[in-house]
Amino acid sequence: MACKATDFFIFKAEMLKALKMFPQLPDFLDTPCGRVFLFLFPKENHRHTIHSILSEKAGFDVGEILQTKENERPVFSNSPFDANWSHSKNCCVLAYSESAKVGIDIEFLKPKSLRLAERFYSKEESIYLKELEQKNPEKAIQEFFRLWCRKEAYFKCIGGSFFEGSLKQNMLKNTYHEVTFFDFSGKVDNESFALAIAVK
Repeated sequence: MACKATDFFIFKAEMLKALKMFPQLPDFLDTPCGRVFLFLFPKENHRHTIHSILSEKAGFDVGEILQTKENERPVFSNSPFDANWSHSKNCCVLAYSESAKVGIDIEFLKPKSLRLAERFYSKEESIYLKELEQKNPEKAIQEFFRLWCRKEAYFKCIGGSFFEGSLKQNMLKNTYHEVTFFDFSGKVDNESFALAIAVK
């Protein structure tokens, strides 16, 4: 599905609460493919919230066309849109597009051995993180999760295999195989998070 000049939506339920939770995120992002609106909501009852938002935008009950399988991206059969979502801790994000495939991932940062990058990331990413760790260990952890979110978002955008597909790929650049990445970071209750959106 080719990317067209249209809007991508990430909806926000309980808007004031979400704005307070994510003060660092802009309300929208202009991309070569159109405007991305950033909306986030608490994880509580997130399935109901996702269903309600998508049904309202589509104009019909999306539960009738939603197909989900374990470890695969959601598919909306014969629908005019694509959607994807992610959650971490008490936060959830939902991406929606009427003309392109989208993938999204949010992760809260936690201490993690950068040796995982040596084992699972591409050689270029591993070298980049190792050199950065020597100069700025905190920044290296941030970059580890930024790249992880890109890999998850890419996988959730195009499907396929995460461990054999996107995990080992070099995603240091802002585009990879016609997929464009948009990164965000910030803090919620003094806990840092990384968020990536993949658009094709």
